[in-house]
Amino acid sequence: MKIATKRAVIAATALVLAAGSLTACSSTTSGGSTGTAQKAVKIGLLLPDDVTARYAAADKPYFEAAVKKDDPKATVLYANAAGSASTQQQQAESMLAQGVKVLVLDAFDGEAAQSIVTEAKAKKVPVIDYDRLVDGGQSDYYISFDNEKVGELQGTAFVNQLKAEGVPAGAGILMIDGSPTDNNATLFAKGAHEEIDPSGYKILAEYHTPGWLPANAQSWAASQFTKFGSKIQGIYA
Repeated sequence: MKIATKRAVIAATALVLAAGSLTACSSTTSGGSTGTAQKAVKIGLLLPDDVTARYAAADKPYFEAAVKKDDPKATVLYANAAGSASTQQQQAESMLAQGVKVLVLDAFDGEAAQSIVTEAKAKKVPVIDYDRLVDGGQSDYYISFDNEKVGELQGTAFVNQLKAEGVPAGAGILMIDGSPTDNNATLFAKGAHEEIDPSGYKILAEYHTPGWLPANAQSWAASQFTKFGSKIQGIYA
């Protein structure tokens, strides 16, 4: 996972620096000729929440290191939305006011983040959807995993493990998916269903976890054990 994340960050950085190169300004030399002087680029990095360890532990430091390696003069302005779409909106507006030349946006809420893209485009600032797609398709770039394939692999591993443990066909399972505001979670679930639905196991209930919060998932799962008891033979989470 760390390797894949690092590759995604480096690829995103390459796009950032390519976008930043478009911001070069014209200057006049003492001889009167016109040359091109590259301004130090400010890059905005907006990450979605602080309950997912990888953002602080991997995405942010990898991104900053890759930027520094490719352009030591560039500055990364970083903010974490801490699971709030309105906070992320304010953070984006602050970065735009500080003159960032590109926004790398991992949206907490893919639908609400459309307003961030709209404001950035009004200021002619390119937006890279990083990891999660912003609904509407107005961003300049989108970089992520093959998220449906991720779900397929998860579903395959889950079904294979149930069979390996001798759980019989027809047994009941629960599905705990990610946040309904995260397009990736929708694709994970879609891929997983392609493997689980024809497996012969019965999905007793399915839950889309608001904000990816573990406490929400745990509370829902506890309620399902109260409801179904021993009928639950496995959990895809």
